[in-house]
Amino acid sequence: MLVRAILSTLVISLAASPAAAQDETPVHKWNTVGFSNPESVYVPEGWDRAVVSSISGEALEKDGDGFLSLLTLDGEIETLLWVEGLNAPKGMRAHNGVLYVADIDEVVSIDLESGEIIARVTAPGAEFLNDVAVAEDGTVYVSDMLRGGVYRIQGGEAEFWASGDIFTRANGLLAETDRLLVLTIRAGAVLSVDYETGAASVLADGLGALDGIEKAREGGYFLSDISGALHHLSDDGTVVTFADSREAGIGANDLGYHAATGTILLARYRMNAVSAYGPPEE
Repeated sequence: MLVRAILSTLVISLAASPAAAQDETPVHKWNTVGFSNPESVYVPEGWDRAVVSSISGEALEKDGDGFLSLLTLDGEIETLLWVEGLNAPKGMRAHNGVLYVADIDEVVSIDLESGEIIARVTAPGAEFLNDVAVAEDGTVYVSDMLRGGVYRIQGGEAEFWASGDIFTRANGLLAETDRLLVLTIRAGAVLSVDYETGAASVLADGLGALDGIEKAREGGYFLSDISGALHHLSDDGTVVTFADSREAGIGANDLGYHAATGTILLARYRMNAVSAYGPPEE
């Protein structure tokens, strides 16, 4: 009951914020409670529902209690325990019918149709695998927040591919045609990483403790800030904050996006909830 009351307060504060009043700015739609420390939400291409990863305990504890759920775009939990037997599942991304999930020190492959676990790849030396991206050629990339860098998985083998001070507290990932985008928590940066060399350059920084990133259908990117903010970063570098729960003490974790409806789905780890934002009603 307390969680629902706090989230209700969040709805009121967002509805009254100047950003929410802008015509094209996403507005709050709904909250769904019932997960167990959800860290990430992901909508596979062509799907009309989302996958939610629940750590269900400590972020680095190998207890087998983590699971994935299926959530409709209207906020109904379709299947709470869709995939079980994970440890602390976090970021996800799919390619060619396979869902790849970051799980502490390994990447778990799951058949999207059946929900069956089909493979596990251990990342040597991994400390805190966080988010996943998959390039067009099927190469899997996964960030390690504590080690500060990005692993690359090819042919079922993982290697620590990109690292250095610029990758300190690497978090959210997004694979584009010609580059890998990497978010960092400490510098609040968006990095552009070359696929061939692993070299990184800064596209933007000072944006907060960044967690999730998705490409917006109108252009630019949606970003989540762990402390509780949602931003839109335009291609020209303009940043608009359209949801902000920092003063209420409600954090914001990884996000998913359904481009067809413009729906943003945000995991809220400490509230055991997912919040949705989308275009204003006509």
